Amino acid sequence: MARIRKSLTLFVLALTSLAAGAADFDTEVPMTRAKSGNFYIEGQLNGSVAASFLVDTGSGLVTVSSDVLDELERHGKVTRSGRMAARLANGRLQAVNLYRVERFVLGGHCDLGAVDVAVMPGSDSNILGLNVLQRAAPFAMHVTPPKLALSACGLVAETLAAR
Repeated sequence: MARIRKSLTLFVLALTSLAAGAADFDTEVPMTRAKSGNFYIEGQLNGSVAASFLVDTGSGLVTVSSDVLDELERHGKVTRSGRMAARLANGRLQAVNLYRVERFVLGGHCDLGAVDVAVMPGSDSNILGLNVLQRAAPFAMHVTPPKLALSACGLVAETLAAR
């Protein structure tokens, strides 16, 4: 079921990108493809913590590992923003803590502003979920060469700064 949902999500994203037209994408961020076939993208949190994120259009939230959270806390640049129940790929619910990251940048130049990230207990993975990807929508994933095409880089940060 999860595989079907993910395939459907990618199909919808492909249709969205066709409707948007290539001219709407103002930023391209390179991705790397792992031997598993998964795609990863580099991100930076609060200007000081770099991490590699699995690009997962089936995930609603950005999640970071406990190690990334520890590094953010060492730099004093993260605050706990809440707690919520997250549905895992296996269908189970898991309680997770949310933390506010004041700046999230993809590929060194796509500034998406402040975002809440979840920390999954016992996980050593970082996942780029839709709560961040939708900020740069429409977006498209290109397989050859692997890259993420984004439409609204910097607009979120500029809008927040204007308030």
